[in-house]
Amino acid sequence: MVLALAFLFSADKSGIKKRPILQMLVIELVLAWALMKTTVGLTIVGGINAFFVRLMDYAGQGTSFVFGDLAQKGHFVFYMNVLMPIIFIRY
Repeated sequence: MVLALAFLFSADKSGIKKRPILQMLVIELVLAWALMKTTVGLTIVGGINAFFVRLMDYAGQGTSFVFGDLAQKGHFVFYMNVLMPIIFIRY
């Protein structure tokens, strides 16, 4: 897909290097297969998932601490659930 888009929108179609794009596509497919179809890969993905779930829980606790029950009442849902965790995690 990336190769097709690069070719479609390129002013210099002969300057597109196809080999690096194909190499990265093969690497991506191999990693996707390894992470989703092997026990080791699923363990790694599960560990990363657990880390981010814990991180989002901490951000939710921080949002609740600062804004009280405003987040639970459904007000400013995008702001409370998306933007505030970014701020709490970043700082």
